[in-house]
Amino acid sequence: LILSEMDYLNDDIKTTIDKLREYYPNDNTFKAHTNILSVISSHFKELHHIHQTLTKVGKLVNKKVQERREENEVDEGDEGKIISIKPDEIFKNLEKLKSVEDRMIYALYTLFPARRLDIKNMKL
Repeated sequence: LILSEMDYLNDDIKTTIDKLREYYPNDNTFKAHTNILSVISSHFKELHHIHQTLTKVGKLVNKKVQERREENEVDEGDEGKIISIKPDEIFKNLEKLKSVEDRMIYALYTLFPARRLDIKNMKL
């Protein structure tokens, strides 16, 4: 039943991959969508060959993203704007802040993993 609703996961997965690439030119977005399909296809034995193809595509795109990330350089004007994420330095910076609210906000943004939405509804 599930697979009948997902006709884009068929033997012609290259067409689906090409359409995804066309619709999502950003590598990170494309990688996220191919990863979703890869996980779904991994749960069905009959889609093993599709899962393998999607996994290879995901690895290639991820490698490309990582290589680009390693090339990033900080502009001279932005050097002082970057906050270290080393816990020792975060705690030193916390000591410099006077307000409890400022310390809480700084700690929440620097000590919690990025992409955690647990704090979005928090009220101080």
